[in-house]
Amino acid sequence: MSHKLNRVIWQQLARIEPKVFPDSGIWEIFDRNTEMSDIKNDLHKTVKKMLEAGFQIECIKVYNISRSKFLNKCLCRLQLYDVNLWDVENVNIGNLISTFHTALGILFPYERRLRYQVFAGLNLYSRNFTSLDWKSFRSPEWKRIEIELWVKFMVLQSRIHSNFLPETTLGYGIHPLTSGVMNCLKHVSIDMDNKAYSDIHLIIQMLESTLDAKSRNYINPAFGYLFMLNNNSYIQHAAQYKQLQLILGKYWLQIQNSEVRQNITDYLRFTWNKVLNLMENNESMAANVAVESMRLFYLHFSDIYRVQFTCFSVESKLKERIRRSLKKMLLPLYEKFIGRFKDVLGENVANQHIKFGMSDLEDRLDCLFSEHELRKKLCKRAVEASGLRKRVVKPSRRP
Repeated sequence: MSHKLNRVIWQQLARIEPKVFPDSGIWEIFDRNTEMSDIKNDLHKTVKKMLEAGFQIECIKVYNISRSKFLNKCLCRLQLYDVNLWDVENVNIGNLISTFHTALGILFPYERRLRYQVFAGLNLYSRNFTSLDWKSFRSPEWKRIEIELWVKFMVLQSRIHSNFLPETTLGYGIHPLTSGVMNCLKHVSIDMDNKAYSDIHLIIQMLESTLDAKSRNYINPAFGYLFMLNNNSYIQHAAQYKQLQLILGKYWLQIQNSEVRQNITDYLRFTWNKVLNLMENNESMAANVAVESMRLFYLHFSDIYRVQFTCFSVESKLKERIRRSLKKMLLPLYEKFIGRFKDVLGENVANQHIKFGMSDLEDRLDCLFSEHELRKKLCKRAVEASGLRKRVVKPSRRP
């Protein structure tokens, strides 16, 4: 890693706001830099010449030495070597968290990206029949250092009572800590020793504890449940990575799946409790009570449903799991609820108060988390109900 490249990278890091984990757009800042592109091209050409001359092993060895010097220099400059978290004053925690964001969210990922770019499209097969691949670049020492930094970062997060990143920014989706830790574990899980295997279990357990603490910061507990659901689902999905799956084992994956199911139940029960209680506690009711109960049902349903449009869900499969669970929970109760309502008022009078049939309610639940889908479905149903069909309008003939 050349001194020139080191200097250019630090110039770019100085311009980046380190208070948030960067998204994919962060790499455009580096890639658009002309000086950095020239250096990367020069490195690529040098590596190509060495590999073509048969110096594969020597090339990778030199690169790894330069890489270690570069990362060492960066961590020293960030003052993250041997940092004592318990000596940090509360007023300095914010600055230290920003430093961790720079190291874990920018430095390590960009170093990996740079490595792939330098060696892109080159043959790593040596003349002495030694097959070389990306494993040749994996250093146990740097795996350990990266894991230790994530552990320290989570410890630091546990020292503050609220998120360093505002909840309004994060919404209810994947916390950057979750994606960062799991991506790191996926990267370092290859060729790890037995001690590291046990560390991975402990790190995920620590991550889940940190997320649980953060979920309690939401004013509305329902959103805390949704936050845990999204993040636990992400952990479960990331753990499907082949090497992590082998390390964590089937039993752990089964437990994680049970946690996600419990998260769904907790979220739905807490979110829809007003509607559920209203339908469950109406075994016998007078006519006036029945009308008021139906009015309250639609009022609560509309309020809850409207809020769900603001919620962020991880992916389509998770949305479907939530929808299926909610339909299983609500539809049978609603069918009994309107059945009792008709028994009390009579079908003709009851129909004047019932806004949703069973299919109407099912349509709304099928479109939960997607206002666009709901509008599309309701529009289609309205067209079908009114018997409207597209007509071809013939131009009128002039007399």
